[in-house]
Amino acid sequence: MLGLSATPKRKDGLSKVFEWYMGDIVYNQKKKNEDYAEVQLIDCDFTDNDYCKVELTYMKEPCMPRMINNICNFLPRTELIIDLIVKYHKEGRNVLILSDRRGHLDRLYELLSDYSRGFYVGGMKPNDLRDSQEKDILLATFSMASEGMDIPKLDTVILASPKSDVEQSVGRVFRKKACDREFHPLIIDIQDNFSMFQNQCNKRLTLYKRMGFSIFHNGEQIPNRKPRKKKLKEFALLDSD
Repeated sequence: MLGLSATPKRKDGLSKVFEWYMGDIVYNQKKKNEDYAEVQLIDCDFTDNDYCKVELTYMKEPCMPRMINNICNFLPRTELIIDLIVKYHKEGRNVLILSDRRGHLDRLYELLSDYSRGFYVGGMKPNDLRDSQEKDILLATFSMASEGMDIPKLDTVILASPKSDVEQSVGRVFRKKACDREFHPLIIDIQDNFSMFQNQCNKRLTLYKRMGFSIFHNGEQIPNRKPRKKKLKEFALLDSD
């Protein structure tokens, strides 16, 4: 029996189930980005309380689900995403939009009524999913994008709601071989720079740097330098006694 996985470590801790049934990992091929991939960081600088209000639980801790609802329901932010979708669609790209909120996808779908678009969400019949794959613009949930979505024509992904772990999601625009691509893979990262979402932005940025992507912010490329290891001075190893 042979088991292959791009992400063998699971967040829910159930990786051990694979190990019980199949044994330990015997070979690990480190990922390398061998061709050009671009990330565009898009700031959301809205100050409206409807967008950036820090919602609290009864324990006075930040309530992420309610804040994500506010973010996804904020119309100016949604219109910003629409502008980006239209821009890259006009360039001839096939765009994947990912959000954790079905209602958010519904609103985007309505605002894109003049374009070829389709849903790719849980509960859809296989035939309907296949029909959606033929559309120029695909609106999907993060969960569906993490379940083996394989649509080679996709070359652009827009991360439309906050998320920290997007490794599998951004991988959906790398399905086609580099030699067969018309466009290089493009990741549009919508940055919600407040509360706990700032930390999520930093985690995604760390992933992009690790994967060797070319990252741009406000039209300028962010250097992808590895931190230098500090060299210990000789006397630092001497016994203080």
